[in-house]
Amino acid sequence: MISAFKLLCAIGLLAIFSSTISKNPSLPLLIDHLNGDYMAIGMVAAVSALTGILFSFPAGLLSDKIGRYKMLLVSGFIFATAPFLYLLADEIWQIALIRFYHGLATAIFGPVAMAAVADLYHNSRGEKMGWFSTATLLGRFSAPIAGGAILAFYGTEIDSDDAFSMLYIVCGITGLFAFISLFFCLLH
Repeated sequence: MISAFKLLCAIGLLAIFSSTISKNPSLPLLIDHLNGDYMAIGMVAAVSALTGILFSFPAGLLSDKIGRYKMLLVSGFIFATAPFLYLLADEIWQIALIRFYHGLATAIFGPVAMAAVADLYHNSRGEKMGWFSTATLLGRFSAPIAGGAILAFYGTEIDSDDAFSMLYIVCGITGLFAFISLFFCLLH
């Protein structure tokens, strides 16, 4: 049986992979595909960071009140649902709203998962936080490579809707795996 820590690391890798592939390298290309200019690319890219600024602290505070597991489930639900919304969007403002929603997942997951690691491992807290960070960074590292490969493989031209659709389907499936895996996590 896999330990709660290893499962949490795997969830972190999948969740951050899903979040990152949705924006890097795809987001600027998607905005360009929707005829957005450089300002639109910058504004939409900033939206999820703004979400993190606004919601990371309240998410951590709320996890102290209602529990880490419940908050991780909320973030997992967002990781699992947000990617599929990109498939429905055809306007830049819709992408911005989706980025805001998707940014909530990371804003919640980051501080709450790190707090869960700290709760579970008092004596080896630093080491476990380091391993957890490494797992999430592996997701952040591999996502742009995978995203670029998907866009290159499925779209001979960047104007191909198929390339973006496939990328966000992969993003969504990865988010679903992260969410489903949370139900097997022994944090509650």
